[in-house]
Amino acid sequence: MPKTAKKLSAKAISELKWNPKHVDTKGRPYPSMHPVGPTNLYLQVTHTGSKVWMFRYSYLGNRRKFSPGGYVYQTAKGSAALTLKQATEKATHLNGLLDAGIDPRAERRRLEIEARAEENKYVTFKEFTKTHFIPKKQTEYKGADQIRRLQQLLRDYVYPHIGTLRVNDIDKKHIVAILEQKSGASTFWQDKHDAAKRTQNYVENIFNQAIALDYRTASNPAIWRGLLSEVLPSPKKVHKVTHRPAIHHKQLPRFVKILIELDNPKGSRPDIHCFLFGVLTVARSNEARLVDWGEIDLRKKVWRMPAGKYKSEKDWVIPLTREAIKIIKAQPSAKYQEGRVFSTLDGGKIGDKKLSSMPKALGFDAVFNGFRRTFRTWCQKRKLNNEASELAMKHLDTSRLKQVYIDDPDGKAMLKERRIILEKYERKAFKLVYSPIATAKVVQIGMGASQ
Repeated sequence: MPKTAKKLSAKAISELKWNPKHVDTKGRPYPSMHPVGPTNLYLQVTHTGSKVWMFRYSYLGNRRKFSPGGYVYQTAKGSAALTLKQATEKATHLNGLLDAGIDPRAERRRLEIEARAEENKYVTFKEFTKTHFIPKKQTEYKGADQIRRLQQLLRDYVYPHIGTLRVNDIDKKHIVAILEQKSGASTFWQDKHDAAKRTQNYVENIFNQAIALDYRTASNPAIWRGLLSEVLPSPKKVHKVTHRPAIHHKQLPRFVKILIELDNPKGSRPDIHCFLFGVLTVARSNEARLVDWGEIDLRKKVWRMPAGKYKSEKDWVIPLTREAIKIIKAQPSAKYQEGRVFSTLDGGKIGDKKLSSMPKALGFDAVFNGFRRTFRTWCQKRKLNNEASELAMKHLDTSRLKQVYIDDPDGKAMLKERRIILEKYERKAFKLVYSPIATAKVVQIGMGASQ
């Protein structure tokens, strides 16, 4: 039986202070623990003067403690802190649990879990998604566009069906209804399969998170394998793989020449500069648009793309050709070499749609990211080193490529070979710009002809 301390009055307890002798060997203060009378009840006072109640006890031979609440001398409206009387009542209850062979701390955790589970029962799908799933994805995704697309799919296709339903009440039939909702002359699943599949993946992940956070006790109603796969047509039957439109590599010199001619007067079209930089580095749209001066090393003629930015999960070092360097040096941002390399004339971001629509506006059936396919087919036609050309596109699709990267994990894998390929590609792309006949007609953007 624990020894009962002398019972202190409420006034005496209010005057308890931190003991200046309570410092460790390094001079760091630790809290003073004052027994106040009721069994196992203490007042903890820190060197800053803050006070909380502590319940200290022994259970199965182990010393344990936890705080039943903060300290207050008199009851304050809206305060969760406890007076001496309230703390004594708590201690009496906790000692009763000990007498019954129950660990008070474990019992408190059990009650907290039950209370949380009871609250979670009433959380709707939309509420959970906005307070848990979206914030998580905001820390994981590289750009705002991904979050925007996620929210748009949920808003357009999911919330109208299950947004107001409680997370634990949703079952398979609700998910099937989402994917089979009318779209055009068919269903969402068949008419807009890419979007429908992404939606199914998002919803499945949301329920996985809900289960992990104890907002749902039932199984996941949105998993594909073994559940939705038994109800909906196979993706292979309804989805035909389509590649992004791309120009033939033989058209590339003419396209580049037309682009450069459009930059008139010189420097008036930063979107064109950005596009050409993307072509020369085989970059994706968000990579070219958002490249930062902190990633550019002009002395070593490389672009160091950090892991976690853009679409890449790994570090990449991208060779910069002569024309690529001339392009970025021609930007207004080159004066201080800080922040984003490419910006609109008023200092804003160059839009993804602006770049993607540029080829079609010039009469070419292509989009920005399709130029990566142009590069790949050119490499294949020239029978260039396949591993180096795939690495130039930041691809690690095969075990061999993965091993090459593992052998040189700082992003410099086959850097010399990649530089040679990109320099050859540059000469191909700027063929008409370098031509003596074409040079007289082309308005340059700070890119001199090859000698």
